Amino acid sequence: MPTSATPTSARAPGYAEQRPRWQRGVVIVNRHLGDDVGQMYAQTLLLSPQAKAEAQAMVSNIIAAFRKRIEALSWMAASTKAEAQAKLNTLYVGWAIRKPGLTTRPTK
Repeated sequence: MPTSATPTSARAPGYAEQRPRWQRGVVIVNRHLGDDVGQMYAQTLLLSPQAKAEAQAMVSNIIAAFRKRIEALSWMAASTKAEAQAKLNTLYVGWAIRKPGLTTRPTK
């Protein structure tokens, strides 16, 4: 009598146990609709003006936190702090957004 609820014939070869249903579903969606779902996600969430504004606000908060930490360093000389702040002023944050129509699917 088998000790598992899953019949041996239903298991994938090389695996002791079948993956949960949600993981199998994600694999199937990624395999067949990966680019399409990714494009929908990017168009609805990543490319929205609100998402860009939230990302820019997050970056501004991170830079402000860096500035505070530099100023709070007691062991750092004032001239070195000024150099660190100057480097922070040169920080460039770019937004990498994939152009519509591009695909990562291999060509046949």
